[in-house]
Amino acid sequence: MLTDVQVALTRTLDLKLSYRFYDVRTTYDHVLRERPFTPAHRGLIDLAYISRNAKWRIDGTLNIFGTARLPDYFAQP
Repeated sequence: MLTDVQVALTRTLDLKLSYRFYDVRTTYDHVLRERPFTPAHRGLIDLAYISRNAKWRIDGTLNIFGTARLPDYFAQP
């Protein structure tokens, strides 16, 4: 699932918000488990400024990653 919102705050300032949900599962030893190292929730916040004469452009981006499962190594020798 992906959700994306883009808003022009002013004539020179734009805001972009994105959210993505991954439901990734894999079968290990006949057990369906969440895939390791793959966060289910991801987000992005981007703020862009363009000068009035369009000579300068400045972007600030923040990527957000949720928690991810680590593989279980206790059962292996």
